[in-house]
Amino acid sequence: MKKIIVYGYGRKYQQLKNDIFGCEIVAFADRNAKELSVKEDGKIFILPSEINDYEYDYVAISLIGSYEQVKQQLIGENNVDEDKIISLMMFVENNTADLKAYESQIQEVILSVDENNPQVRAYDTCPKTEMSGRRISLSDALLYVDDSDHYYGEDTSIYVVTHNEYKVFSDEDYVPITVGDYHRNDYLWEQEGDNISYLNSKINECTAIYWIWKNSESKIVGTNHYRRYFYNNELRCRENRLCGTIAEQILDEFDMIVYKAAVPNNQTVEEEMRTDLSNDAFIYGYKSIVEGLKEYQPEYIDDFYAVMGSKECCYCNMLVTRKELFDSYCEWFFSFLIPVAEQADVSKYNSHDARVIGFFAERMLSVWLHHNPIRIKPMPVFVP
Repeated sequence: MKKIIVYGYGRKYQQLKNDIFGCEIVAFADRNAKELSVKEDGKIFILPSEINDYEYDYVAISLIGSYEQVKQQLIGENNVDEDKIISLMMFVENNTADLKAYESQIQEVILSVDENNPQVRAYDTCPKTEMSGRRISLSDALLYVDDSDHYYGEDTSIYVVTHNEYKVFSDEDYVPITVGDYHRNDYLWEQEGDNISYLNSKINECTAIYWIWKNSESKIVGTNHYRRYFYNNELRCRENRLCGTIAEQILDEFDMIVYKAAVPNNQTVEEEMRTDLSNDAFIYGYKSIVEGLKEYQPEYIDDFYAVMGSKECCYCNMLVTRKELFDSYCEWFFSFLIPVAEQADVSKYNSHDARVIGFFAERMLSVWLHHNPIRIKPMPVFVP
């Protein structure tokens, strides 16, 4: 019998608890654990940060609607082993998971990778023995896929940028890199190599983009936010993140993979930024970028105005492309961003507004794409 820690003691668990089978509940993990007391279940309540103090086989998430967000937090913030995270639905009798739909979505990725069609095994309850293959844990099902021999790209490096203590992806395709003063020995550090780390507090992850430009030798490069990543398709789970082989195939047809989305609340880019920043910080950042573009890239000023008035944008400095095109973008981008950031005096602003140049910099990929109509492929992205 599997020992599990149930994450979430709320309404969903209460609905499911009488149908749970094949497991022993060790404890309940909940962000509000300190406010809860031992209830009729007779189990203790612990904080997510205390999970690894206990012996268990799985952390079973009861919050089905926010399964991916909770899974990401458990892995990144609480250092829970990814293979030990599962849905509580896997221990519920009469689970109604649509396994055929999941299998078809995975087959879509597999067939893009290898026409030999590796096996997909899908379960709507927890398998009695551990399975081999790439493990995909969904909110109501568990998949195992035999495709590891050809899943990764030949020469692809998608850099995962983090500025704080967070366990990020690290495999043949994904390369963690730390920025600013944060560093850990098993990740790359932007301060080693040609860098502009001294500007990180002003331009955020753009300093990692500079590092990739100057130091990476991979044929295909990309950038991911430490809590955000591209999916292979509409099957939105962490394990279905964009793989190198699929990225390479997309870039045979398109020039760049981007995260393109509508601005929230039907706003324009400018309206969204005005809402997010103080009026003084917005005006200062706007004028600084306009002056930088006029001095160093004057032919792009109309593109800037067009993007600011648009209701969609490429967000989060997330992209994947061939290194030659990445270098072309960076040569344009940093020609004005570095002098603007160096001259910016943001000392009077709070910690959020002090990053105003970085927030405008995040919108510059859209400006460059507006001026250079290359073939882009928007891909779905995990947004916490």
